[in-house]
Amino acid sequence: MRAQVALVAAALLATACSASTTSSGTAWLAAHPDPPGVHFAEAQGLCVVTVRYPTEAPGEIDYNGTAFIQMERGGVPANPGKSIGTSGDWTVHLQDQSTIVLVTPGNAYTYRAGAKCGSNSAAPT
Repeated sequence: MRAQVALVAAALLATACSASTTSSGTAWLAAHPDPPGVHFAEAQGLCVVTVRYPTEAPGEIDYNGTAFIQMERGGVPANPGKSIGTSGDWTVHLQDQSTIVLVTPGNAYTYRAGAKCGSNSAAPT
């Protein structure tokens, strides 16, 4: 019985580690190309589990050699940070070295830098 539980757990973990959110066909994709210096991507590895709104906004934003993973959605903060790009009706802000805020007409999405998150070496920070 323990062997069966271990096999099921291993299969689930392998699936979660290799899965990614599918952004193809999402409503935002066609209207929001990558701004210069910023790349919108699907979260990879263990980071996939933190992305709650993949159909509304990218699961990952890559900027300046760092992957920032979608963590939460809420209202626009009073100071979202320095604007680092625009795409359609979105503005991408660098709030600090570990936080990006994506401001859309309806919400703001907070992204945090993940430590080796895409390589499955560590959980998102």
